[in-house]
Amino acid sequence: MVCGCNSGPGRRLSEKEMTDVTVDLKLLETKVDHFFLPNPDSSRAAYTYLQEKVFKKHKIDSATYFENYEYYLSHKKQMLKILEDASERLEVSQEEMSPKPAIE
Repeated sequence: MVCGCNSGPGRRLSEKEMTDVTVDLKLLETKVDHFFLPNPDSSRAAYTYLQEKVFKKHKIDSATYFENYEYYLSHKKQMLKILEDASERLEVSQEEMSPKPAIE
């Protein structure tokens, strides 16, 4: 049976979906870096565990993410747009989290 549905492994993520996942993974990477874990294996284990939570949030699995990552790597203009959009969103997020000068 052939399914034209858009779920499960083989599901193509839109550029927006891929951007959303990329932003969350980059934020996760930063968070794990700030855990100051005693060794790289601990950091890797924490990242892998939390990465699965990011995938679950976006209703995908790791295979779907990595298939889409490979797809977009072979479509350079689309991947560049995803990375640029993710970078812009991360910059805005960083600006929102930066302490504001006190107004006197």
